[in-house]
Amino acid sequence: MTEKINSKSTGLNTARDNETEALKNHFKQIWDGTKPLAMLFRTDSRGYLYDTGTNKILGCDDLVFELLEYLFSMDVECSIQAFLAKHGEEKFLYAAGSINDAVKSQNILKFKKAEEFYYTSGKCDAVEMIQSYLEMIILEVTEQCNLRCGYCIYNPDYKENRSHGKSDMSTDVAEKALIYLKEHSYKQDKVGITFYGGEPLLAFPLIEWCVAYSKQLFKNKKIDFSITTNGTLLTQEMAQFFRKNNFLVLLSIDGPEEIHNSFRKYPNKTGSYSDSMRGLRYLIDAYGDLAEKKLKLSMVYTPPFSSKRLDDIARLWEENEWIPAKLSGNIAYPTPGTIPPGSFFKAQTPEDKTMHEWAFEKFRLKFNHQGQSNPLADYIMEYSLTRLMQRPLNKTPYHRINLNGCCVPGARRLFVTISGNFFLCERISTNTPPIGNVYSGVDIETIKKNYIDRYMELRFPQCSCCWAARFCDLCFRDAFKDGVMCPNENSKGCAFLKNHKTKSMEYLCTLMEDNPGGLDYLMERAIH
Repeated sequence: MTEKINSKSTGLNTARDNETEALKNHFKQIWDGTKPLAMLFRTDSRGYLYDTGTNKILGCDDLVFELLEYLFSMDVECSIQAFLAKHGEEKFLYAAGSINDAVKSQNILKFKKAEEFYYTSGKCDAVEMIQSYLEMIILEVTEQCNLRCGYCIYNPDYKENRSHGKSDMSTDVAEKALIYLKEHSYKQDKVGITFYGGEPLLAFPLIEWCVAYSKQLFKNKKIDFSITTNGTLLTQEMAQFFRKNNFLVLLSIDGPEEIHNSFRKYPNKTGSYSDSMRGLRYLIDAYGDLAEKKLKLSMVYTPPFSSKRLDDIARLWEENEWIPAKLSGNIAYPTPGTIPPGSFFKAQTPEDKTMHEWAFEKFRLKFNHQGQSNPLADYIMEYSLTRLMQRPLNKTPYHRINLNGCCVPGARRLFVTISGNFFLCERISTNTPPIGNVYSGVDIETIKKNYIDRYMELRFPQCSCCWAARFCDLCFRDAFKDGVMCPNENSKGCAFLKNHKTKSMEYLCTLMEDNPGGLDYLMERAIH
């Protein structure tokens, strides 16, 4: 996945002055004015260049890396003079010649600004995708929840979403939503139907009805059912129902009892750990050998953030040996703004390690056969490394960029509220403009005007000049504040994202230095 910037023979014994001048002129063509979109980073062993235009990562020796550092931080003349003063002409000709050869052979450092966003899957335009290729609907079967978790996005202290409600979805709304899915997925081989809440098990009879009706409606199409639940209401009969209908189940457990119960509480403030674990046990028993494939833990990394906290969370598997070792834990920080400052802890000390740093240390030990597998660390690292390993490489610079991590609204997934309104997905604020409803369908003009066109207008000036544009997974949900798309709202996540992607590339290259073929298995891993 990485290449190396090598040097050819540069004829150092003849015409050095002419060659130096020619290299200077060539560098001025590349670096004068707007510098190429690229990023330099180091592992403990060596330096690397990530080139945005081609999406390639190339290894550099120390002299090449140092010259590149000068060229990215100063103008060409000052860069060359500084390098010459420190290393002399012979080493300059070597380093400059190496860069020049890589520019020619690898087509790097030729991309300075994206020409446009692109926003289709390659098989058709956005309108046809919405009308014919809908992949999934997410049914908000109830607004009710039997828990009051401290970081919930429906917490009254979080103003971006509705608060906990008392209403359920009617069978009429559910039926119309499923019919809409059928009518707009006819070019898909399979569809996904997800049940969401609140706590969806409070509306279990509706779930049963939807499953039976879907099987009649999609007689010749594969259906992938899934549900996100806190597990406290699960019975053995429910677990068997999910297994019989091949559900993917995401069950919310945050770690061992003390950690889980610190935020995941009932309205009377008692913890929910024992009930959630009972539900998980029912599921594991029902699914048997399929548990590792069809069950996932949905975990929230709760404060106080520290490597000790992560070690304690990972003890969940050690303390409960009946949990399959490869049953993955999808873990994330709480949604910003859901935990009021000072509500749970008087003081929050800075993290000694980020979640990513902690996971890398654990994963590397296992990778080099120096430690045991850690299910939590494995999931964190494999998730980010898989995306890097499978990134598309361009032989020549590609002058368009994805619309960040945005999907086509109303095509990849469609969130249906209890009242039948359509939103982009379950993670976007319910204060944002709805994109239609079960009665009139998707409003293409709303999608185009309030989402796609507005997002492109606000983000392209910054994104077109960003080295991380091909890695960006910020999307519509990150752009809204108080129901309005704001020009600077996405920018709050940019620094975090760029730091995270830089670290991911450092980790990837470090592991490939340890064992060049050790990550090849990730090329076959599905990206979720």
